[in-house]
Amino acid sequence: MKFSYLFLSMASLFLSGCISVCEIEIKRQSVKYIKRADIGSFIGADVNLPLESKWANGDFIVLEFFSNENLVEFVRKHGVNLFVDMSFCDQPEKEVILGATDVYFNGKSIIDLKLSGDYPKESSEDNRYEIVIFLIWDKDRKLPESSSKVDGGIYYLKFDLDKQPKDICLSLKGGNPAKTVRSNQLKLTQTEIETVIREFK
Repeated sequence: MKFSYLFLSMASLFLSGCISVCEIEIKRQSVKYIKRADIGSFIGADVNLPLESKWANGDFIVLEFFSNENLVEFVRKHGVNLFVDMSFCDQPEKEVILGATDVYFNGKSIIDLKLSGDYPKESSEDNRYEIVIFLIWDKDRKLPESSSKVDGGIYYLKFDLDKQPKDICLSLKGGNPAKTVRSNQLKLTQTEIETVIREFK
C-alpha cells in the first residue's frame, strides 16, 4: 500500500511538471577568430545591442557546435528559454561577461528564430550553432544586485584573452518555472585560444 501511494505521488509530481530536467547533448565543431567588422554575419541584428557594440572591446572568438536536439524547435516545443553559461574554469564563482548570452544559428539567435518560425524543423547534425566569446572586457561595470553594497559594489571581472588567455568552461542552461534545461559542459582551453589568435595574426 505504501509503495502504491508513493508511486502515485511521484507520478503526480512528474506529470504536473514539478520534477522535470531536460538534458541536451552538445559537441564542439570548430573555433574561429572573427574580426569585429565581421561579427554581424554570426549574430545579425544583435550586432547593434549595447553588449556587443559598446561594452565589449576588441574582436571575437566564435565556438561552433552541434547538438542532439534541434534547439529552436526544442525551446518552442517545451516553452523554455535557453542561454549560454560561461566562466573561467579556475574561477567558476567569479561574475564575468565572457560573451553573448544567446545561442546563434545562421546569423540569428534561436529565441528570435523561435518567434519568427523561420527555421528548419527537422533535427540534423547539419544544424550547427554558434557561441560568441569576447576577447576583451575592460569595463568597470558594476553588478546590478550590488548597487546598494556599502563597500562600493562588486564589479564584473576584467580580462584580455589576447594577452592572457585562460581556460573557459561553457554550457547551455535554461528552463521555465516547471522545467530545468541543461547541457554537458564544453571546455575551450588556453592553448586553443592562443592557437586561434596566433593563426589569425
